[in-house]
Amino acid sequence: MATSDISERARGDGLPARLLDRIAASDPALSRLRLASRAMLSLGLSGALLGGFTLLHPLPIAAYGMTAVISFTGSMSVRDRSVRAQTVTRAIAAVAAIASVLLASLLSPIPLVADLAFLAVIFAAVYARQYGPRGFSVGMIAFMAYFIGDYLRPTPSDIGWIAMAIVVAIAVTHLMAFVVLPDNPERDFRRAVTAMDRRINLILRALMAPGDGAAPSAGTRKALRGHLARLHETVLMAEGFIPQGEAGSLAAEGAASDLAIALFEWQLTVERLVSASFAAPPPADLLAAALRHDDAAVRLAAPSGDGSAPERVTARLLLRAHAARGRLMTMLGPV
Repeated sequence: MATSDISERARGDGLPARLLDRIAASDPALSRLRLASRAMLSLGLSGALLGGFTLLHPLPIAAYGMTAVISFTGSMSVRDRSVRAQTVTRAIAAVAAIASVLLASLLSPIPLVADLAFLAVIFAAVYARQYGPRGFSVGMIAFMAYFIGDYLRPTPSDIGWIAMAIVVAIAVTHLMAFVVLPDNPERDFRRAVTAMDRRINLILRALMAPGDGAAPSAGTRKALRGHLARLHETVLMAEGFIPQGEAGSLAAEGAASDLAIALFEWQLTVERLVSASFAAPPPADLLAAALRHDDAAVRLAAPSGDGSAPERVTARLLLRAHAARGRLMTMLGPV
């Protein structure tokens, strides 16, 4: 069978299949989309609530500025693992934000002192990072609150309304994080594995050389290195989603370790496959079968010993990568 015919069959639906691969590979677990959606929905809902309050009483412009800052920063920076931990972090962040904007308001008539206080807030925000995710989140929100207060210069009489806006924004971001768009480690891990699979599909398609036995071109090699870099990022993200034995987790203790090992084995084999393919790509029919995840076709296309030594090496690595994928999918089980 001609290589071009095999390539067309491997692509499945052609452009739609390649497009799905690129979308899934570009945003593993849809985490970026979820974070962006949380921030935008938090901002929209918080702004709408403040707009309702404005019908009853005019609010200072700093209240809207703080709402925007808290909606984005609170959505992106608060990364504690449990609901309780994030609740505590957001409560501390609200107090820190109110204190910062109050300090900026009181010191705004004295520019030199206000600037020195800003430097102190910056130092404290950076120093707080040593206390982990909570320190990072609280420090970031306190810094942004002081910046908004120093820039918009609210009066001390405005602080009550600003505090209300901060509490509203904190509450809305918490609602978005745990009710509207919550994290789900098992679902996110499966999505990350799917993204990893899609990225490897892109790698295998790139290895579909124009002619039998032709090594990848310089442009293809550059693209393959880029895919490997993104693959590494996806694997790291997937490992971060592996549950550690909490209630309702996908796996615990030994099983979690097995998942991490299976991920690493799959990634390492694909990296070795790409490196070996710079000398000679795997047989085209074997590549096509691996792309379709067709076990029977892979067994039929497995080389029997004929062909060049480099091609036999890449064929064995492709078979190992296909087997590693199969083991991981078996460990995951049905959705």
